[in-house]
Amino acid sequence: DTAAANLLEGRLVLIVDGSPFVLIAPAVFTQFYQSAEDYYEKAYIGSTLRFVRFSAIFIALLLPSLYVALASFHPEMFPTALALVTASARARVPFSVFLEVLLMEFAVEILREASTRLPGLIGPTIGIVGAIVLGDAAVKAGIASPLTIVVIAVTSIASYTSPSYSSAISLRLLRFVLTGAAALFGLYGIVISVIFIIIHLAASES
Repeated sequence: DTAAANLLEGRLVLIVDGSPFVLIAPAVFTQFYQSAEDYYEKAYIGSTLRFVRFSAIFIALLLPSLYVALASFHPEMFPTALALVTASARARVPFSVFLEVLLMEFAVEILREASTRLPGLIGPTIGIVGAIVLGDAAVKAGIASPLTIVVIAVTSIASYTSPSYSSAISLRLLRFVLTGAAALFGLYGIVISVIFIIIHLAASES
């Protein structure tokens, strides 16, 4: 269905005998976040779904780094009530915000990879249950604050909205880069990193 839609839009489709996949050219960035289901619905429904998908991309890419930058360098940007809750929740955590986020992100990545290797319906179930148990245990042990668990959970859910597996992997890797930049330079590090990402995207060819 996607190949047929792209043919109607004037693109080329390369079909190889014996392979269930096709290559579509030329490719633009927005294509990796368009799903075949978008073509089955009315225009405003498909556009709304794509808007939700693109919003989830920014959440999956920027939320952990923004949390690290605000908690480490710019706590005055938090509302007073949220700042008090964050400070009280982090009082028992022995790690810095960056290390805390990094540990939780790495644990989620391990769970994600483990769930894809398990057979049948066991994989997703183990992934969900493992994430819940791990988050609860981390909070009770004082390894992570509840707000960090919420940030990592929302980020992980948002990263699953990408229809393209390859682009989802890129988001997962860039998230670690942006989090490291936020830990070093705060919001300035995030802005500089995003500028470099945009330059790279603009210089890329199909």
